[in-house]
Amino acid sequence: MKNAVKHRTSARTPVVPAAWRGRLALGALASAFSLLAGAAPVGNASTCFHQNEGLQLRFDLDLAQDSVDAGYDVYLVAAYAGHWFYRNAAGGWAAHQPGTWPAPALRNVAHPQKSATAPGNALHQSIAEPAVRSAAGLAGLQLFAGFGKSGPGSFEDLLARQRFGAVGAIAGNEAVVAACPATPPGTGPGGTRPGVPDATPPSAPTDLRVVQATSTSLRLQWQASTDNVAVAAYAVYLDGVLQDKVSTTTHTLTGLAPATSYALRVHALDAAGNASAASGVVQGRTQAATSPAHGRPYSIIGSSLGSKADHNAGGYTFFGQRHLLARFTDFGSATGQAPAANTKAAWRTHLDGIYPILTSTDFNAQATESGATLELSGGTTPSGRWLKRSITQATRDRYPSSYRLRNWNLWDTNAYYPQMYYTGYINLSTIDAPGKYLRFYWTDSSNPNRNVWTAKEGGSLTARAEGANTGVPGIYSDAPVRYTDNTWMRYEILADFANDKVAFYANGKLLTDVSRNYTGENTGWLGVGGKLDYFLLNNTVEMNGDLGEFIGHAMPYLDFSLRRIELADAPQWEQRTDAVVQVPTRWDNGQVDIVINQGRFPDLNHKHLFLLNGMQATYLGPLQ
Repeated sequence: MKNAVKHRTSARTPVVPAAWRGRLALGALASAFSLLAGAAPVGNASTCFHQNEGLQLRFDLDLAQDSVDAGYDVYLVAAYAGHWFYRNAAGGWAAHQPGTWPAPALRNVAHPQKSATAPGNALHQSIAEPAVRSAAGLAGLQLFAGFGKSGPGSFEDLLARQRFGAVGAIAGNEAVVAACPATPPGTGPGGTRPGVPDATPPSAPTDLRVVQATSTSLRLQWQASTDNVAVAAYAVYLDGVLQDKVSTTTHTLTGLAPATSYALRVHALDAAGNASAASGVVQGRTQAATSPAHGRPYSIIGSSLGSKADHNAGGYTFFGQRHLLARFTDFGSATGQAPAANTKAAWRTHLDGIYPILTSTDFNAQATESGATLELSGGTTPSGRWLKRSITQATRDRYPSSYRLRNWNLWDTNAYYPQMYYTGYINLSTIDAPGKYLRFYWTDSSNPNRNVWTAKEGGSLTARAEGANTGVPGIYSDAPVRYTDNTWMRYEILADFANDKVAFYANGKLLTDVSRNYTGENTGWLGVGGKLDYFLLNNTVEMNGDLGEFIGHAMPYLDFSLRRIELADAPQWEQRTDAVVQVPTRWDNGQVDIVINQGRFPDLNHKHLFLLNGMQATYLGPLQ
């Protein structure tokens, strides 16, 4: 297993004290604001809990070393459990994402020497939080203030010149008073003075362990430390050298050498710069280098990868790995062309969840008589397996000429999914119109249409919505999207039930029909709010062809998210000549694990990984 992209730690959502809930906007929190308690620019600071007016904050900002003619942005920050919130101009508290600028400012001010009443260098600031009436539940909350020259770079100016300091640290047992002290701030009951530096280090992290190893990475996890104020970060060391400072209790070290042992340790840090004792040194060893191979597990470490829900209710696997997809198979569970028993349960086991049905029934008892076989060779994928629906003399003798060999059900649970994505390989024989090779049905839509099907007519690929005879025209694909008989084609359907959009792709090319005004995503076909009833893999096979004519399916993939990982043969998505969807076994914002799917590529040399959302591609790196 290898890493396709460098890991960047994503922050977690903190547990916020009950007294502060409703005042702080939660999200993915972290900060590049490395604060220094007791810095010179902040003085005469106090906090006080007033019985009627809530938390009162007072402090002075010393602008003696700053230009009289400049304007300044004032910042007020609340820190809790290593995460940071910024008071904005509207009086709310906003979580601030790392690396995004500018940070929210409290207000813009002039230099205090410009004051008409009391010119000087001290800028007096008072802020009230009326909803916060006591310190209960606020233990460990720290408050800081600072300023920078007004403009797009004001926060950078604050950091560069260290124009910030502590306002107060809440112990959680402060008294609630009827009157906060007026002068000097911080000397009366209920007030705290931040002038005394915090000299107490956090406790050492415990239970450090390696939870995942690849040939070039080690993923670490440990138990959180505690601190008399708050833990601000963790310092991660590899062979005695600092690698990263992170705010979570997990971290992935990347870019390591294969089959190599490393000494690992972690220290906890607080906002005052105190470091804990070491967690204890743990040995971690990377795996031996391996070449990528079809069916081999592979990890992608990164950030902003999103997430994918688990729809694999049947626990189906691919190369022994349970995946997250609603349906995916290379028919690896089958031991022959058909199961021993012609039952729904037997077919579902044989075909990894797929089974034959008629339009009006749950199971097609004539499955073994309708020209259906699982071919064990000759397909386009490494296994060579594919589901074949063919015209045989037996079916012609048994059924009338107008009979259509009916459906194989890929999905059969009625539920609302905002998105649906299908891809797979399809082979259509020489019949001019061999039948509908894909079809899906839905209910409860704002549109009277109830299904969409795809087919072939001559060399044209077609698609149409049906259900209410509304006269919605179908697509007859424009060039260059044409079909050559008896060839494997990768087909894709991207359906957005939340926004009434559907699009069709053949070998990566969008199906359009300019004569019917279809030039991209089609609207007016799905409506909104539709609940997917079932998805059919091969709806019909027409009987008007020659014996042996068929429709073939290989590697069907169905998911309820347009987000996916693809492997392509070029480092630029637009320059690819082919791509194949990968099979996820884990998916969170910082890591995606896949089982490598070679698809119809002859080998895996010089291949590249992409994150797709719809058809928008983000390059992740080479497969290596």
